Amino acid sequence: MAIFSKKQSKKEAPKKSREKKDVAVTQESHGSTHHQHVPHGVIVHMYESEKANRMLHKHCYTFVVASSANKTRIKETIEKKYNVKVAQINTISKKDKQTRFRGITGKQSRTKRAIVTLKEGFHIEHA
Repeated sequence: MAIFSKKQSKKEAPKKSREKKDVAVTQESHGSTHHQHVPHGVIVHMYESEKANRMLHKHCYTFVVASSANKTRIKETIEKKYNVKVAQINTISKKDKQTRFRGITGKQSRTKRAIVTLKEGFHIEHA
């Protein structure tokens, strides 16, 4: 057959160079403690409940935080936003769950809470 006997010449396209570009990476772009801005999206809001209100006299404050936030980022954000010193952080992750009410199925969303204990002499003013 003539189809297989023909040799086709392929024109090679110029290859793109995959060299690494020299990019100056500063600590500010990776969320280090040396930046001046408060990271957005870490703290969603302060959590209000009876247990959270009882813990206020122990300098423990409860916040709803982003599910991707870790303790280091939460600590940095609290210290920058409220100008306080954090002693300890405990996190609680609640999984999403299916609910049913009058035959209609729904879903409770996944949340993450951070219980922040402040050092002596510090407190957060909240509304």
